[in-house]
Amino acid sequence: YEKIMEADPFGVYFFLSLGAICFATIGFFIGTANDSALVTINDAIIYGHIGFGIIFLTYVASNFLGMLAENISVYKILYKPNSMPYFTFRFGGIIATLAFVFYNTWQVPVQSAFSGYYNAVGDLYQTKGDNRFAEAFYQQAGTYGFLNHHANYAIANLEAKRNYNTVKERNFYNRATERRPTEFAYINLSQTYLRNAQWLEARLVLNKALKDFPESGIIKNSLGIVFAKLNVVDSALYYFQAATDQRLIKEAAEANFIGVAAKNNLAVNADSLFTLIASDNIGIKSNALAFANIQGTKINMTVDLKSDTVLNLFSA
Repeated sequence: YEKIMEADPFGVYFFLSLGAICFATIGFFIGTANDSALVTINDAIIYGHIGFGIIFLTYVASNFLGMLAENISVYKILYKPNSMPYFTFRFGGIIATLAFVFYNTWQVPVQSAFSGYYNAVGDLYQTKGDNRFAEAFYQQAGTYGFLNHHANYAIANLEAKRNYNTVKERNFYNRATERRPTEFAYINLSQTYLRNAQWLEARLVLNKALKDFPESGIIKNSLGIVFAKLNVVDSALYYFQAATDQRLIKEAAEANFIGVAAKNNLAVNADSLFTLIASDNIGIKSNALAFANIQGTKINMTVDLKSDTVLNLFSA
């Protein structure tokens, strides 16, 4: 590019700018969970590296194989070929990359790109509060990428807000968990069953979720809730205890643990259990007090009475 711009400093700034735009774009798609767009970028990176990599090895071998055999520092003259011109490497790399794209079903990355675009437009309209147009674009994204997570999850959320078609909501959450599932899709799918007191179906969904996300504290906590609804107390306590390993869900799981213990009046001292957990969380304190009240025992707890007269569920 020396005939177009000077390498120092304009060439350096140009390539740094391209790199910043590239990483910002990828970061945006990751941040918005636009999996269709990421599929296209992933394919472009793989095909580009393989195509240009093979031709570059050919370029090096055809020009400098003899020098490499003599252990000469070829990197000093890498861009001064004596047999295969450097332009041939660039042109050959493009051809090789396109060959891989067309050989491996070129429609997939192209359709994923369209799907990613419509996902982004749908997000724009949803941000503006126009759910009708947002859903239309998500539907279009689903046309190009039937099982793409982003569109199906977004449509399911819109159906949940309408609160009148649980079956349709469930179908879209199911699609969202097929190819590239997330914890949130599984949790929301299980909620469609929990709302209708379909505990066994919710358990099956969460069991599948746990196979895909074996370290997820959120899923373990949800499984504990389902087992508590099924009155399988030992399993409920097991999953609540397992969920406490993750800081994000730790306090909720501990509150649920004490709540199940209180509901079933387990043979464990409420004060000892609260001391063992040692938390200042108001939900945990409330459940511990309820447990102690059921047992008719005292509990060593410092209660910070608020000056505000407005009470919530836990402070009441």
